[in-house]
Amino acid sequence: MNPARHREFPPYVSYLIVVLMSVALLTLQTTVPFQVKELGGGLDIVGFLFTWTSLWYVVAGLSLGWISQRYGPRRTMLVTLMICVLSTLGIPWTRTVWQLGGLMTVYFVTICVFWAAAEHASTGLHRRLTVVQSTAIFCVSFSTGNGIGMLASAVLQQASLSIPFFVSGGLTLVVAGLTWLTVSPQAGFHHSTAADVAAFTESDRQRLRRSLLAARIGMVGTYGAYAVVTLFLPRYLWEFRAYSKPVAGGLTALVLAGMATSFAWHGWYRHWPHKLWPVRTAPFAAAGALVLLGMSAHPLLFALAGMAIGALAATAYMHNLYYALEEPGLRAKRAGVHEALVGLAFLVPPALSGLATRWVRDPRGVFWAAAGLALLVGVTEHVALARRAAPQSAPR
Repeated sequence: MNPARHREFPPYVSYLIVVLMSVALLTLQTTVPFQVKELGGGLDIVGFLFTWTSLWYVVAGLSLGWISQRYGPRRTMLVTLMICVLSTLGIPWTRTVWQLGGLMTVYFVTICVFWAAAEHASTGLHRRLTVVQSTAIFCVSFSTGNGIGMLASAVLQQASLSIPFFVSGGLTLVVAGLTWLTVSPQAGFHHSTAADVAAFTESDRQRLRRSLLAARIGMVGTYGAYAVVTLFLPRYLWEFRAYSKPVAGGLTALVLAGMATSFAWHGWYRHWPHKLWPVRTAPFAAAGALVLLGMSAHPLLFALAGMAIGALAATAYMHNLYYALEEPGLRAKRAGVHEALVGLAFLVPPALSGLATRWVRDPRGVFWAAAGLALLVGVTEHVALARRAAPQSAPR
């Protein structure tokens, strides 16, 4: 396909890739804990499984982010999508936790490279959009898809535990077709010319380094709270609070409603970049919401705490992704680091939460452990920023 003749589709078409892939991912991810139960594993095994696969997600983000820069986002996305299809369709046939873990490892490594490439591509899908606008649309799209995927998993499981995986694989094939149609071979390389690189001054870099420091540290605690809720809350509500699977999935999907609302606000209010107080306070607020989840018995409190965690996680994610994509010439590599941090958020907090269920022998320990980690991250973030003096022009 000739890049010069490639049609530029409107955002509601091109960003459909992000929506549908998020539906596919969350449909799979939300169903896996129930697949673990079918194979005889408890919440601790769920925690260990996602710890293992997230470890490889981190490794992929740190070591493979260059692939999109070298081979282009479009080609990278197409190859990784086909590997995701094969991995997803193999999951229903697993008979042991180890088989499931093997396929999930392949899937998570591949999906990490896909998301890094998609984020790289998003900066060049539409020439008229700023990086703030394209990042906001990307984030609203993926959070909307996450909510739909979570609900889809809960509903589809009523018929059969295998159906969500087949639906996820089918949607991934659709995403591959849309990628072929809508993503230009030159996507990701717009706004990255030599002139763009030269226009990014040293003072801009100093400000960006401080913002990246705050956002990257905060991601582990704040986005980690979101990871724990999406991985553990549906099964916790079903198994220990006697909610049906659709109700448990619906309450957990409200986390994504809070997230999508926060992302949309960031796209509308465009003066937030490099204002660090939101990412500095988010870990402490997330810790409070997690404690409320552990102490709650009323569905309204579950809903409010979940929506708060979604909004806070969106704040951490949006800041970190924007800072990763801000400097021309380094977007692909930093998008990989961003995805590595997402993997770290899905690695450490769920691992601690899984261990907590054994230590305290109380399922609410999954929330208390994540809350403790969020507090520790918040303190670490404040100490790190205090040790690095802010440039005179940098907002706090």
